Amino acid sequence: MLDDCRVLLRPGTNDFLIFQEIFLLDIYSIRSLRNSFDSVIDIGANIGLFSSAMLKRAKRVIAVEPVSENYQQALKNIDLNGGCSSDVLRYAITTESNQLVTVFHEKRNTVGHSLKRGWIKNIDSRESVPAITLSDLLRITNCDSVDLLKCDVEGSEYDVFLCTPPEDLRKIHMIIMEVHISVDLPPSLLKKLVSYLESVGFSIYSEKEISQLSPDRQSFILTAKLPHDGFK
Repeated sequence: MLDDCRVLLRPGTNDFLIFQEIFLLDIYSIRSLRNSFDSVIDIGANIGLFSSAMLKRAKRVIAVEPVSENYQQALKNIDLNGGCSSDVLRYAITTESNQLVTVFHEKRNTVGHSLKRGWIKNIDSRESVPAITLSDLLRITNCDSVDLLKCDVEGSEYDVFLCTPPEDLRKIHMIIMEVHISVDLPPSLLKKLVSYLESVGFSIYSEKEISQLSPDRQSFILTAKLPHDGFK
């Protein structure tokens, strides 16, 4: 399925690093997922590479990206692969809707963007973007059931999920997220997130042993699944 996807990468950027992660290293294990989904949500879509890869498998893919230049490129890539432009949304997913939040950009790193100032080593610029909660995103997109949600929001994953009520989280069958650890985002915060997801009913699968994590700056993939049939 990945071989059928066409994408546009911007010269002089770090776009190839994202391409490498998704298409070559397959960090989200797309090749091991089933071939048919009703709905997929891509939070932190960047330039739409994960969304583009999933378009051949899903009836609907919703891509959410706050950074203006990435959002514009995501529109191009998703259109190139037969996606719907109305399902490409420019929002930051956070704790409150109907406000503007600041996204910080990292110097000389065109994929280094975060709402968490402490996660960005060298801030080059910033921009204000509209914010929305995950619950409100599900509402405005009419998603009563989501087969798969991918999340890579550079440290904001804790805000995204910890403020989402259980009844809305249970609408999502599977979550694949990149989690981030640092002094400002300590392992205790990840343990809190895991405990909350487990209390909702998710089973958690992690690339690293969570109980042994140090506060050293790092990121890795964590998967959460509800007990639905059809997922590996």
